[in-house]
Amino acid sequence: MKKLIFILLSFNAHAQLDTDWDATDLLSNIDESWSIGNGCNESFRTIEVFGDIELNNETLELLNVEILVYGVVRFNGEILNINDINNGVYENIKLRCSNSKITLI
Repeated sequence: MKKLIFILLSFNAHAQLDTDWDATDLLSNIDESWSIGNGCNESFRTIEVFGDIELNNETLELLNVEILVYGVVRFNGEILNINDINNGVYENIKLRCSNSKITLI
């Protein structure tokens, strides 16, 4: 059974920053499924990943968050198409809120 861990981002800890969180260490080589964000009715957040995201056959769920990726998104080594990601084509990337997305920089 996949383990989902919710990361609750602080409402005020990084309010002055362009992004809310550097998630490079967490998402560069995923070894368990993750749910990122506060929920669809909470504040929108932006996080960064400096390098590639590697899903390794795990699931990434986005809740009212944009992930800025300075690289590519891979699933078991295969580069995923960013348009397909944001259109919900891949079952391992779940966009739970209408403004959740991944942006390649």
